Amino acid sequence: MSAPKTRPVASVDELVGHFQSGGKPRTAFRVGMEHEKVLVHADGSAPDHAVIGQLLARLRESGWEGIEEHGQLIALEGGTRGNVTLEPGGQLEHSGTPWLSVLESVRDNDAHLDQLRPQLSALGLSMLSVGFRPFGTLDDVPWMPKGRYKIMRAYLPTRGQRGLEMMKRTATVQANLDFVDEADAMDQLRVSLGLSSLVTALFAASPLVDGRPSGYQSYRAAAWLDTDPDRCGLLPFAFEPGASFLSRRRISAAGAADHVSAVSGRRSRR
Repeated sequence: MSAPKTRPVASVDELVGHFQSGGKPRTAFRVGMEHEKVLVHADGSAPDHAVIGQLLARLRESGWEGIEEHGQLIALEGGTRGNVTLEPGGQLEHSGTPWLSVLESVRDNDAHLDQLRPQLSALGLSMLSVGFRPFGTLDDVPWMPKGRYKIMRAYLPTRGQRGLEMMKRTATVQANLDFVDEADAMDQLRVSLGLSSLVTALFAASPLVDGRPSGYQSYRAAAWLDTDPDRCGLLPFAFEPGASFLSRRRISAAGAADHVSAVSGRRSRR
């Protein structure tokens, strides 16, 4: 299967409408988990797509459907098993199917890890559940062959100093949550921003950079805080009275297109 074709977002109103259409009743709420793993060879180096492509091909043999872009295997669809995708630096992400509870979501991800481990072993790879790739430099990490990353690769360095670090060397676990309507979505955004510093401290797991202590407990957080001030950090507009999806209209075409591409690919899990 080829990757679905996308088009640039035509306007901010179109982007806002996309989010407004995502509201649903609380009885239909689900939670979806996305879990990214940093893959390493035995010597700590980062595998390129030639190796990661073999991993995806092995998983495809067990019933996953492959997605290709320009003839390169870049993702897998597994129906009720969710999707497997690649981040810019080869981080392997499992986007689980939506579940009624976090516990069910965790069990689903555990089943994926059980399937993944023997395939990694056969290729001499290991996975690290850390927030930042601890070994090698930025230039040591190969780019994955996905078109959308070329856009981000050019855009993010115009917004901050560590955007490429975020793309190629960070990893995370995140939960995708449903919302009733725009007001509910903004309430959830304010709560998540208010708790973000505490959560960062509780789950800090990225003290090493280039094989050495960085001086941070979470260098991942430092990278994100220097990626794009319009989308990262505490975002003061969210705490203003009457905050809404339209509170920030200064969205570039590249940023908007990337954001909608990411959300539309996950709509079924939210």
